Amino acid sequence: MPPTRTLCLDGLLNATVFRHDGATYALGRVRERGPLAVCTIEPTVAHVAYIEQLEGHAFEDPRYLGVHDGCLAFVCADGVEYFTQYGDHSIYQAVLYIDPATWTLRDSWRLQGEDIGRYEKNWVPIGEVTADGTSTLLYSHQSLRRLTVDHGARTLAWVADSGVALDDRAVTDVRGGTPLVAHPDGGWWGLAHKVDMHDTCQHPILNYVIGRYRTTYHHYTHAFASVDTEHVCSPCTAPMASIEYPCGLVVLDDGEAVVSTGLQDVSTVFVWTSRDHWATPD
Repeated sequence: MPPTRTLCLDGLLNATVFRHDGATYALGRVRERGPLAVCTIEPTVAHVAYIEQLEGHAFEDPRYLGVHDGCLAFVCADGVEYFTQYGDHSIYQAVLYIDPATWTLRDSWRLQGEDIGRYEKNWVPIGEVTADGTSTLLYSHQSLRRLTVDHGARTLAWVADSGVALDDRAVTDVRGGTPLVAHPDGGWWGLAHKVDMHDTCQHPILNYVIGRYRTTYHHYTHAFASVDTEHVCSPCTAPMASIEYPCGLVVLDDGEAVVSTGLQDVSTVFVWTSRDHWATPD
């Protein structure tokens, strides 16, 4: 089933989507290392607020976690080391708490990963913040490592039985992704991307050689013990795009899904369609 609606916001990078107070919102970073920006995308498209970056941080690529202590919580990348070429040039993760009454950043804290080589850039929320104030994150689609974040205690713990080695994966070299949401048949589903180094091109902004970013669909069993379905999707934005970067997913009350995808590192495209659109292979 084709999309029922699409929307492109130029200059808003890799925005996520979330529901608040009866409306659908987007949160992303403004181009050229700018502030975070909040807007509504339905029922109307309208700017809401800019949220300035904290000194010593470069927040981007947010994913919605849910509500904690009256704030909207997001996990995001903090790329200050990367952008300033200081330290190990890695991009780390942080949790942000945004007050929706004033659209200001109330608090933030940086997450500590494992010393296991290349630091994973985007950790994926699994569901939303629970009643006891915790979130579960997927460290990477490839390793299936998971961790639990305690928002009140500001601690994280790696799930002991995570990181199950799965042979014969249908899709490999998967990075980042949208939040994972409940699948109607059980388990979790969401989108991510793989970088196809067999199909190289110039980065649309920075001009170095990259592999083409392809959107991928994943349906995991509830405990991540196995993969129910996964495949590479047809381009959801522009067929010739070199970068498609899925980063937001909400399911509306009528069952329609809203997916946000970063496009070419310059904008975000929002797609309204059924889950079956993504679940159908090329």
